[in-house]
Amino acid sequence: MPQDNVTVAATFKAAVYTVSITNSTADKGTVSVNPTEYEKGETVTLIVAPASGQMEVKTLTVKSGDTVIETKKDGANYTFTMPAGDVKVESTFGKIRYALNIVKTTGGTVTADKETYAMNETVTLTIKPDTGYSRGTMVVKNGTKEIETTRSGLVYTFKMPNAAV
Repeated sequence: MPQDNVTVAATFKAAVYTVSITNSTADKGTVSVNPTEYEKGETVTLIVAPASGQMEVKTLTVKSGDTVIETKKDGANYTFTMPAGDVKVESTFGKIRYALNIVKTTGGTVTADKETYAMNETVTLTIKPDTGYSRGTMVVKNGTKEIETTRSGLVYTFKMPNAAV
């Protein structure tokens, strides 16, 4: 034993946890993260990269074990706070779908074959005049721009633009 007191000093490092990602529709887009290791409490940014301008994230699941981790949309990307455990991220991408807003009018109804459409998908609208009314005019607009339609009897079709109409 030495003649003087002995001093012992130790340093500790925070545990790091791993983020792993599975992109099940990688041909349509990917989610990535860099770096892949984080300490508990750090903000993790998931980088979203659609394969084209017409794709978007359809599902994004972030889990640590069986616990779902809350994510926040941050522009085109997503963030979450790293828990005390490894995290698995799963994503799927699909075509952006746009809504169709049919304005209700007096004298008949207009129905669409679907509620949402991808860009360049054919939209089919059917008009049905009420008793005592006949077909009048049909106008389809993207903002202020009128969209060309094709008519066959009481059925109109057009290609969906890259925005709601």
